[in-house]
Amino acid sequence: MISKKDVSNILENYEIENYRNIILIETLQYYQVESRVCVVLMIETDLCKKYVVKLISSELLCDEQEEEQAKFSEFLRINDIPVPHKYKAKNKYVNSFTFEDEKFYVTVEDYWGENLNIISLESTAVLGKLLAMMHELAIKYDYHLTKGSIYRAMISGKVGIDKIWKSSSALIDAGMYERIKLTHENAITTIGKMWKDLPINAVHGDLGLVNNITIHNNKYGIIDFNLSGDEVLLSDMLITWYSSVYSFNLALILTRSEIKKNRKKFFDAYICNRNLTVNEKGYLYKMACLINGIYFNRFVSLLANKGFDRTVMKMIPHIVNNYECLDTDFDIRKELQIEMKMI
Repeated sequence: MISKKDVSNILENYEIENYRNIILIETLQYYQVESRVCVVLMIETDLCKKYVVKLISSELLCDEQEEEQAKFSEFLRINDIPVPHKYKAKNKYVNSFTFEDEKFYVTVEDYWGENLNIISLESTAVLGKLLAMMHELAIKYDYHLTKGSIYRAMISGKVGIDKIWKSSSALIDAGMYERIKLTHENAITTIGKMWKDLPINAVHGDLGLVNNITIHNNKYGIIDFNLSGDEVLLSDMLITWYSSVYSFNLALILTRSEIKKNRKKFFDAYICNRNLTVNEKGYLYKMACLINGIYFNRFVSLLANKGFDRTVMKMIPHIVNNYECLDTDFDIRKELQIEMKMI
């Protein structure tokens, strides 16, 4: 669909002209909703420079929101956060181009590699530090965007227990389901009350141990700001951790002892690089436990949808207890490995 001539036209409009030839166009991401398309390309020129060109059908994107997210990324970059340089055309980061009579919104930035695929105590500490630095800058400059996806989900009720379990609730007997539901709904209510006392500012919104963190020129960096928005900073920090731990790929890798060591490393790195407010310090432990429970609960539901019934049935009795602790006592890795060998 996109030719070298089209890409050259884009780069020239973004005032990237110091090359003779494009030597590689690689598709990094592609998805389609009916006739609407999003394509992310890696472009390499004959000067060994690499760029990311993202093309999104106009119906899929609010260009004003994407523009503000790009500005936030650049704000962080000029304040020494390691993020790729985004380029402008006609004094805007998001511009429209037409290919084969279809209009696309386009952004261009430096290519900084793929997501990390390994976890170390070093990378965990770096993630905690960078997250703290971004939060600190957002507070210092009172930086705001539109409300983020987590905030909107909480307000709209999209994190309710019935939304999480949907058709998989048949695996849980009625009495246990009601107990889990009550625990979960109390957790959501408690977190909502805490939020009223805590700072809300612009955040990246989609970071994890192996999500949108890369190594570029032998240094860690952060990419992809398309979910940036205003979030409660303390929740953003905790969700960055717990959404990582309770993801399928990492559940197969990390032992319980490794989870505890990395969690401590992440929390310590964050707290050492940002002074929490009095309320944040007071709420930290309680909110961490509640978010641990929420994401453990979601993960059990995910495994149910994937058909890991044996492991799910063993995890269900642990769900309620996980709303009261920092780490689960259930050996997820071990049980998944056993079930996968049986399949």
